[in-house]
Amino acid sequence: MYEFNKQKYRSVLKLFKNNGYDIIRFCDIDACTSDKRLVLRHDVDFSLDYALDMAKIEAEDGVKSTYFVMLYSAFYSAFNAKNGDILKRLTDLGHEVGLHYESSMWGSDKSKFNDEFTNDLHLLGKIVGKKIISAAQHNPIDSDFFNIEHLVQNEAYSTKIRGKFFYFSDSAMTWREHTPETILNQKDDIQFLAHPIWWMTESIKVDQKLMELALLNTNKYVENVATFQKYLEYCLVERKQMDQKFMKKRGI
Repeated sequence: MYEFNKQKYRSVLKLFKNNGYDIIRFCDIDACTSDKRLVLRHDVDFSLDYALDMAKIEAEDGVKSTYFVMLYSAFYSAFNAKNGDILKRLTDLGHEVGLHYESSMWGSDKSKFNDEFTNDLHLLGKIVGKKIISAAQHNPIDSDFFNIEHLVQNEAYSTKIRGKFFYFSDSAMTWREHTPETILNQKDDIQFLAHPIWWMTESIKVDQKLMELALLNTNKYVENVATFQKYLEYCLVERKQMDQKFMKKRGI
């Protein structure tokens, strides 16, 4: 059984570097002229916390990669302050943040797609503090196709990139044609998709890793509720003084 954990991820990075691959971000593709390029990609489908864990490991090992982030995930919000800080931290560590978009949001109606997709690029860029020039579609095998090559500099599944870079992924911890070990020296240019949840959790099986995610999010939710409860208690104790301050600020 192939191992998926933090230690193994470090060894995979080392394996590519030791075999002469330059590990790059999508934004580096046009500038990098190395004979062996590995564009390293992460689709953040479940947790920005796991993404930050992975980003720190890469930074410690001198690696830069691209993190594709969702704006409308069912598992995390890119708009709250804490997650906004994580996104800024990713770029502070030298990584690129791209947009992980879901075409199912627009159904079959493509009339508003260009404007709304461009707006999403701007929204994510405002959070990160940098222009977003790379994007990757979420679940492209079973959702509608929207051509975005004229809207971004780098589209992960575009002819430009897939024509040059051999694509392989850790899809649900099930390799297809190659593992990192078997692809070595067979392909000079590679696009490697590594999902943070599979590598940054310590469980062995997919369902166990997903339960780790559930526990992480549950604990965060409970902490947020507890924090809000303390705030309510404070407001009740200090209500008279707070009311006076409010009225004074508003000139009431």
